[in-house]
Amino acid sequence: MQINIKYLSSKWLMPFLLITLLVAISINFHYLVFHTFAEYFAVFVSIGITLISYHTYSLTNNRYLLFIGLGYIWIALLQMLHTHTYLGMPFYDIKSSDVSITFWIFSRIFEASVLLIAPFMRYMEYKSYKVTILFSIITAIIIIISFNFPPKLFIVGEGLTALK
Repeated sequence: MQINIKYLSSKWLMPFLLITLLVAISINFHYLVFHTFAEYFAVFVSIGITLISYHTYSLTNNRYLLFIGLGYIWIALLQMLHTHTYLGMPFYDIKSSDVSITFWIFSRIFEASVLLIAPFMRYMEYKSYKVTILFSIITAIIIIISFNFPPKLFIVGEGLTALK
């Protein structure tokens, strides 16, 4: 069996460079820089999922992928808010880690809900703008809860609570 070295090197070059960059950042810089790079990678993937699924819908007519794409743009927004509210970031005057952790938990719950509901949406007739309005309302509720009523998820000196 002959292995094509050029194919393997081109296939693994970008992931290798990204991992090397993240390791170098974690060693040489503050943990906030590493956390921001890692989280924004997830944000860019979410935006990519949205763009691809939305703009290829006219070719595929796949409502499953469209539903996932419509959800992932809001997941990206929540992920950015999680990153920006991380304790020590300069964007918001945050006094505890609870706000950032609340954003993280609710964005994971929202993401899991979108992925669980998506198979049922494959054969349903729905309008994209109605799903977008629903997702924007859910996102607004998450933002209001996270900024104004975050549950106690982190205790200084003890760590994360059982709720997390």
